[in-house]
Amino acid sequence: MGLFTKLFCKKERNQATTAIKDFNSITPSTQYIETGSSIQRVDGKPISDEEVPYLMQLGYEKALQKGGLYTGQSLNTSNINRDLPEKKVHTAMPSYQDLCNISLTPIDEPILSTDIFFLKYLDGRILEHPDIAQYWYYDYGLNYSVEIKKLVSAGLLTITNINLKKLKVVDLKNILRHFDLSLSGKKDDLQKRIIENIRLDELSSFLGDTTHYFSATNEGNALIETIYDSAIYNLELENEAITLIMGNNYVGAYNLIWKFKSQNPANKNLNFEYPQHRDAEFHSIMDSHAFFYTLEKDRELETKIRAAVVFCRMYGLGQDNIKKIIKRIYVENHHEFSNDAKNIISGRLL
Repeated sequence: MGLFTKLFCKKERNQATTAIKDFNSITPSTQYIETGSSIQRVDGKPISDEEVPYLMQLGYEKALQKGGLYTGQSLNTSNINRDLPEKKVHTAMPSYQDLCNISLTPIDEPILSTDIFFLKYLDGRILEHPDIAQYWYYDYGLNYSVEIKKLVSAGLLTITNINLKKLKVVDLKNILRHFDLSLSGKKDDLQKRIIENIRLDELSSFLGDTTHYFSATNEGNALIETIYDSAIYNLELENEAITLIMGNNYVGAYNLIWKFKSQNPANKNLNFEYPQHRDAEFHSIMDSHAFFYTLEKDRELETKIRAAVVFCRMYGLGQDNIKKIIKRIYVENHHEFSNDAKNIISGRLL
């Protein structure tokens, strides 16, 4: 039996204390305490942007503001509070027993870029009470349990109690040395040799690791290699909107974006109308005479790059995301990072 195909079942529970508010129903592996002036994680780690919405739901908005973690503009809290019961359902993790009982079956629905990005995100994460970034729910409306079961059923995701991807080369070589296997090759070669030659129970016994991890299968990894990071985790939306913008259909692109956004919890039930006054802004971005720097070598990418900038403005994304989407355009069109590309990525064009 292959290393990444055998499943083991296990349940763990966090214990609450009287001095600490236990929010296992919201964020199972994370606990918080309010000091009077701000909110802090018990484990001492800084609170990430992704944790802020949960804490807002629990009534810590003022403490977050005092700690400089919330400016009042992150999310519509009234919508979040109304959405709390639904969020608890959507962000609940599947039980390990449920995952053990899933069989490989063809799925009717297509695997989209958001599915693949979520697969990539899960790969290597601990199964027991994982910290899943909240944007998967708020910005993409994912039901974690449904999505994970879908990926497992499709043969793209499995569970292992050995996470070779987190081991360093020296650790991988120690394993191979112990089992009298060749030490040659790169890290990927070492991992593959371990997977193909060492039984899971032998490896688990040697490492003494009883923790379980999500792991992309070979088929899953092949899909992950087909996509590139971009402004958002929905490449189908990006590409369709950019095509509309390149055709000067700003209204169509804007409506497409906000139809998607309004279906997700962060903007649920909000209505957006195209702001006609922004026509001039979008036209100026698409006008090649409006930039301080114009492409020289990569002229054929220019219109698409300008449309990508407009997309990010419509979506409400900042400079870092504009750079990501431009980099994706370069990579997907097989263009090297010339001086043109470096100037764009560094912001001279934008």
